[in-house]
Order: sequence, then structure tokens, then C-alpha cells
Amino acid sequence: MTPETPRPDAPGGPSGGKATCPGCGSAVDRLRAGHVAIFDDEFRYFCGWSCRQRYLKSPGAQAPAVSARGSEGAADGGVGVQREAELQADLPRLGAATENERDSEAAGRQTSEVGQLEEAEWESAPSAAPARSDTGTLLLLSATVLGVLAVALALVGTSSLMLTARLVVATAGAALLVTRSIIVPRDPSDPHPAAIHGPGVLAAAVAIWARLAGSPVADEAAVLTGLFVVSTGTATQLVEQLRRSALAAVSSCRDMLDAPARRVVHAGYAIVPASSLRPGEELLIDAGEMVPTDVMISAGEATVLRWSGARSATHKQPGDALVAGARVISGRLRATVTWTGLDRAWLRTTADPSRAAHVLAPVARNARWVVERWALASGALAALAAFVNGLPAARVVLSAAAAHAAIASVAIAVVPAALVLRGLVRALDYGVTYQSAEAWERAAHTTAMVFVARGTLLLGEPQVAEIAGLGEYDAERLLSLAAGAETAASDAIARSVHRAARTRGVRADAVRSPTVIPGVGVTAVTSNGEALCVGSRALMLREHVSMARLESKLAALEALGRTVLLIAIGGRLVGFVALQDGLRTGARAAVQYLLDARIEAVLMSGDARETCEAIARSLDIEHVRPEVLPGDRAAEIRRISESGATVAVVGRAGSDDSALGAADVAVALEAAGSTMGEWAVMLAGDDVRDAARAVVLAKRSRNQARTALVVGLAPGIASALAIAFGLLPPAYSPLAVLLGSIGASLYARGLEERTQVRQRG
Repeated sequence: MTPETPRPDAPGGPSGGKATCPGCGSAVDRLRAGHVAIFDDEFRYFCGWSCRQRYLKSPGAQAPAVSARGSEGAADGGVGVQREAELQADLPRLGAATENERDSEAAGRQTSEVGQLEEAEWESAPSAAPARSDTGTLLLLSATVLGVLAVALALVGTSSLMLTARLVVATAGAALLVTRSIIVPRDPSDPHPAAIHGPGVLAAAVAIWARLAGSPVADEAAVLTGLFVVSTGTATQLVEQLRRSALAAVSSCRDMLDAPARRVVHAGYAIVPASSLRPGEELLIDAGEMVPTDVMISAGEATVLRWSGARSATHKQPGDALVAGARVISGRLRATVTWTGLDRAWLRTTADPSRAAHVLAPVARNARWVVERWALASGALAALAAFVNGLPAARVVLSAAAAHAAIASVAIAVVPAALVLRGLVRALDYGVTYQSAEAWERAAHTTAMVFVARGTLLLGEPQVAEIAGLGEYDAERLLSLAAGAETAASDAIARSVHRAARTRGVRADAVRSPTVIPGVGVTAVTSNGEALCVGSRALMLREHVSMARLESKLAALEALGRTVLLIAIGGRLVGFVALQDGLRTGARAAVQYLLDARIEAVLMSGDARETCEAIARSLDIEHVRPEVLPGDRAAEIRRISESGATVAVVGRAGSDDSALGAADVAVALEAAGSTMGEWAVMLAGDDVRDAARAVVLAKRSRNQARTALVVGLAPGIASALAIAFGLLPPAYSPLAVLLGSIGASLYARGLEERTQVRQRG
């Protein structure tokens, strides 16, 4: 196919002629097609990558052909190639288009449409997840039915024939459970099958021996075997249903990320599966496409949904990180792969068995140990007590099996792990990812969260609110001096002063020998050769500049929460520039999340005490650490930690590294997917509410898992002790297992329903 010749005078720019998108059937300009591919030796023009995928899934779609121009791409497994020169030429053009579209109505409609698509993908997650096999479900149900039948046959009669029938049915049920544990893949959070099925198998063995030996214990052993089968089968069904949605969400996320990618090769690009990508390789990502791996943007600009489930788009540019699952709304990006496979942020602590928090977290690990280890001690204690009481060997074994089964319930091990996984999945909905299971555990122990004020609770973009001079210095001259001095700095204050100077048409003074003192200010020499100081109170005190003339005015400004930039020439105060920084959206809600979870919020800033206290009052923060310079923040964090608190610090990678590095729990905004530091908690976004949720969700999930463990374990412990000391017969053990399993499941389901009610509200 030969594209039509573009018409330069066509409305909206050159046109390559109209084509029909094979994916959705809409008309698309050949020059502006979101994606072009070669199928059956013909060019196909698609609206975007999603239309191409829809076309490939449609009946009768042709398999893609390898372009003759892309032999190198074909060698890499690619199925489509575009020339490298075209790619390089398109990146700046599309980046500029993104800038123009960012606030347009069309971009808003695109964001809404993609947001609806993301929502539909996540809502359909349970159906996409690989549930337990149908064979395993059938075996589980059949075993439970056989167990119920074995118990029911005890009511029919006690004849030799009925005893044999009960024994056969109960043993068959136990065999089905064992068979299921062999053929169904074991989830990493499951306890060892021997701990769960051992008591039933042991009781069945005693029943068979007693029946052959003609012992009266045979009837009791057969009934006990049936009860074990019923309790184990029922408990397994309860926990499978309980964790299905969380496992489905993880599986759906993993399947969603297993998407094709356009890897840059010498001839252009090759379409390859995400599993073949390696760190350091470069990708091309167009509008409508999903990011298949964690990446750092190297070229281009785009409007992006930062993670799967995000509801608002943001602008991204070179140097920014993106996580796998992010979706480009408009523009085009060239990005370098940082993390692939199970190292990707969204899969590291959820889908990787060797690092999954719901497997390795202490509360989940201890729950498995209860089933796999403590149950053995319970069985040994019961056997010893029965032996001391002079019971026959067969009854000693049955007592041991019953006490072991009372503790070795599958619900005791799985329900706490399921609650942890549910908390991890909820955190992903907010763009929160944990570096490891240890990081999740530390976050769950947080008792104080420190906000490095600028850029977290505050916008980090202060505006000049007032300029006042003393004597002959007017506002324009003061702003010129401040802008000249701040030319050597690059922080938020400097950017604000420069922006104000440009807005007012003021040229910065040509200062000489500027020296930046981080967090304090700048010393320099004016164009007239006079000593210049521009900075905070601390700088004036250091340079021995008296502030008595402005003390009352400064106090009034700081009480309003304003940052005051003092200006002194020749050791004499000549004026000031007052800046006002606004609160970030959600700052008040973030603090309230912490207070509700009994976590202390701490405000740390380099501003004066009065300024910090004014900001803190507006946010209901009681603990303030003012006038802390950037270089002193790590020591200040350590001092808070030494007081006995487990300290989390919210900051930005790069600018707040010293404070983050000193924290027990480092919460880095917009760091997920990047290689800039291994912080405990990394967010895909920059919403301070999500930073607070990161520790609150971990704390809440851990407490819920511990409560579920107690609820599930309490009936079993009581039953095991009663059986060990002869207060109850062994037949009560399976009833205790059922009671604990139902209690833990109901507790977990109640939590889920309350969460859904809060989300709807």
C-alpha cells in the first residue's frame, strides 16, 4: 500500500489520507495513526496500541508479518519495525503536542476514557485469575461429602457391615484430600500438607488396624476420621473463598503486565514480549499504550496515568520514573528499562514467592509455624497425658491426632496471610509499593511520621506575597538583589524569587562571588561592590546583622505561616521578601489518617519556629521541629528514633535523601520504578495522603491478621488442652477446628464488607 500524497493546505496540517482502523472501525489519518503495523504484507493503521491488540484477538485476524526492513528486529523476536530516524524525529514533535494538549478538553476526555478502561480491567480481575483447578475443587467437595456420609452412617447402626462401610467411606474421604494436596499447586502461604492431613490419615490408619484386630476403638476411629475430613474440607473451602479476590487481583495484574513491548533496535523497533526485556534496554511507548516494565523516561513528554488504577493523569518528562502498568494518554516516550519480571514494583512483594510479604511477614510466618510446629507439641502433650492415664495405645494415638488437628487448621495459617495480601492489594490501588516483607513489617510498626514540609505537606512552590524596604530601597531594587543572589541556588525559594522577578520584569542584580549556605541563604557582593546577605534569621545572626527594626513585623508575618527572606547590605538590614507556600491537596486528610491510627505526625522544616507552628496549627500537628537545616535533618531523625519511636519519613528521592536514609521507614514520593535508592516504601504518585495510607494500611493489616490468628486459634487451644487432660473426647477436636475456621472467616469477611461500605461512602 502506498500512502496518498499529503496536502499541505489541508485543515489541521498535512494529511496522509483516511484509512479504517481494523480494531474499532473508526476513520484514522494515515499520518496521525497512533500505531502502524504490517499484516499480510500490507500496512494497517490503528488508533492506538489497544486497537491493535483488539484486532489481533478478533476472529480471522492475520498474523503479523516481519518487515523486510527489520531483519535485526526479526532476529530479536520482533514483528514490526519502524526506522530509527523516524522515531528520533517524532519524539520532539509529539512531546510538544503533549504540552499543548495537557489542559485541553480533548486530553480530559482521553483521560476519562482510559480511566474507565482501567476501572473495567480491575473490576473484571477475579474472572481473569487462575483459580484452583476444577479437579481440585471436585476432589475437595467429594471428600467433604464422604466425610459427612461417614458421620451420618454412625446414626444408622453399629453392625459389622455398617462399621466397615463407615471405615471405607471415611478413609476414601481422607484419601481424596491427600490426593488433592498432591495434584493442586500449593500456594506459598499454605502450611505443609502433612500438618493438615496428618491427623486424618493417622486416625484412618488406627481405624483400619482396629477393624482388622477386632478392637472396639474401630468405630470411634472411623467416626473421628470422618469428622477430620469434614472439618478440613470445610475449612479449606472457607479460606479458598476468602482469599480468592486478592489472589485474583495479583494474578490479573501479572497477566496485564505480560504485554508486548516495542524495544528499540538498530533498525528501528522490534515488538517483543515483556518477559524478554532486560534492564538498560530502551522502549518506545505511544499514546494508548501501557508501560510493560518499570522504566525511566529518557526522551519525549507525555500525559500519563501513573499506575493501573490511577484516576488522574499527570505530565511526565525525561528523568521521571514510571511503573509497569502505567498508561500513556497522549504524547510519546522513549524510556530505559529499570526493573523487569518479578522485580517490577507491582509484583515484588505480591507475586514473587521468595519476597511476598503475605508469605514472609512475621505474622504470616508465625501462623504457619503454629500449624506446622506447635501442633506437634500439642499432639505430643496429649499423647503423654493419655499414656500417663493408662489408656490403650490406640486411644493414645487418637488423642494425639485430635490434639494435633485442633491446632493444625488450615484457616489458622491462611486467613492471616490472606488479610496481609488484601492489605498489599489495597495499597497498590493507591500507588503504594513496599520494597520487601521486612519493609512492610517496619511500616506496620510505625509510631511517628515526619513530614519534610517543603514538597510534602506544602506545595513546594512558594509565591512572593510581600516586599518591603527600609529607607531608600524600594521593592524593585530589593527583588533585583534577591534574584541576583538566588541565581546561585536551585531550591524552591530561589525558583520563587526568579519567577517573581520575571513576572514583574525586574532584572537580577549582577552579584559576584555568591556562596550558598544550604537552608540558610546566600552571601555575595553586589554589582556596586557592597557585601550582600539574602536569607533567613539564622544567616543574619551569623553575619551579625541586627533585626531589631523589623522584629515585630517579622513575628506577624511568621505567625501567618510565611517564609521571610531578609536582605542586608553592608551589614545593615534593608528589607525583606515574604513568601507564602500553600498546603498540598489532602495534607489535612493525611494527618487525620495518622491520628486515627494513633501515629504521631511531626512537621520538620528549616523555617522559623513561628512559621512552622502556624502551619502545624492549621493541620492539627502538635509535634514541630523547626529551623532544621538540610544537613542536620538526619541527626534530628535519629534523635526522634532514639526516644523510642519507630519513625517514618515522607520526602522526595534526591532532595530529601539524608532524612530518608536516617528513617526507620523511608516513604519516597514518585520513586516507584526508579533506581534512585532502595527506600522501604515507594509511591508511584506524589499524593501525601497515599504516603500516610502506606503506613496506616500496613499497621491495620498486621493488626487484623493478628486478631484473625487469635480468633482461629482460641477454640483449638481450648480443645487441645481439654483433650490432653481427658476433659473432652477426641471427637470434639474437629468441632473446634470448624468453630475457629468459621470465626476467622467471618471476621475477615466483616472487615471486607466494612471496607466496601467506607469506599462507597
